[in-house]
Amino acid sequence: MSHRMIQIILWIPDLFFPLIVGAELHFWMISSILFVMRYRPEHKIQIHQKIVKDASRRVRTEGLNGAAVGAVMRDTGLTHGGFYKHFGSKDDLLVESLSEAFREIVQTLVRAAERAPVGRRGRQL
Repeated sequence: MSHRMIQIILWIPDLFFPLIVGAELHFWMISSILFVMRYRPEHKIQIHQKIVKDASRRVRTEGLNGAAVGAVMRDTGLTHGGFYKHFGSKDDLLVESLSEAFREIVQTLVRAAERAPVGRRGRQL
């Protein structure tokens, strides 16, 4: 049974029993709304992070123009239109992708410093 079919079935009590009051009506409305959601709430966060990581990689390898919205969204398996569900503008994406790039650079430097012998840690960087 598809999500759409479940949604329709759950809305049927609201259509045929409009006189139901209080908790019962509230229950049917909530259960109907819950089935409208196609993905888990954390799905949007995961997709957002995936877009930022891809844009960050592109900025590091191809420069600021490398993070073209169409290319980034294609790499993440999404449409160009889906971009605006995650970001207000390309500038917002660039800011987040640059922050991610710097965070990754800092992590790399910290790992290099941790692997260096104690007396040579400052020289390794």
